Amino acid sequence: MRLWRWAGLLGALLLLGGCQRLVTPLERQLPPAAPASVTDAPVVSVAACWEAEPLAELLHTSFRVLEPASTVLVTLTDNEQALALLENQQATLGLVSTPRGIAPNLPPGWIARELAVDGLALVASPALGLASITARDLARLYGGYIVDWSELEAGAGEPLFVTRERGALLRQIFTDTIMGETPISSAAAVQPHTQAALSFIAGMANALAYVPAAQVDNGVKVVALGDKLPTASQIEHGGYPLTFSLWLVLPVESDGRADAGALRLASHALSSRGARAIERVYARP
Repeated sequence: MRLWRWAGLLGALLLLGGCQRLVTPLERQLPPAAPASVTDAPVVSVAACWEAEPLAELLHTSFRVLEPASTVLVTLTDNEQALALLENQQATLGLVSTPRGIAPNLPPGWIARELAVDGLALVASPALGLASITARDLARLYGGYIVDWSELEAGAGEPLFVTRERGALLRQIFTDTIMGETPISSAAAVQPHTQAALSFIAGMANALAYVPAAQVDNGVKVVALGDKLPTASQIEHGGYPLTFSLWLVLPVESDGRADAGALRLASHALSSRGARAIERVYARP
């Protein structure tokens, strides 16, 4: 569903003070809210998964344009810990990832909205002579069945391949989509987050990894999967198979209240202005 359709629904929630009652479900139109004070400076603590780092940054930047006095504090961690920080009231807004289109499992009453879709980009050192790889050969590589890049006409040398830790969402998506019943080889180099994987690849001429497409930097090149690259157009229209969703999560207390600063940032994320900022980097849900 397009982001702008939710903009009016959250936009009416903004009140002064630390919390505001959610007087009706977000699926219905809400009554007008009291205007916020121009001197009010919201502070928002965001718990974001590693995959949502660029999303957190662009929301922070675009929000500050509207509210220069605001403070947005971002903690980057894994999905499980991000939700734990929200449950323990150590953060007021969350950004988490799931397999594409599958809503996160949340406590009763909490609100989740899908903000963006990203892809898993295959990345390698620019020195590696590999421009594309089929899904079958990718599974063979990660299964440990390719022992030299010459088998794929990609130069020579023993392949290095990088994966995420067991339980990580990106590893789950890669395994389900590419590996099937074939386990990832124990020879794979395990890296705990995207920046670690990118740093590893940039320094290794014979290495390949999968990382969020929105986080690819100039130190690596993107390798096509078959004849597909993880562009926003390919992801949005289902042409690229390795994709995942990024969700905004708003905790709501048992009395129907939510943090006012978090509501203001959430309202911005779901507004047409927020949607335009997101679409500069991501595919639409």
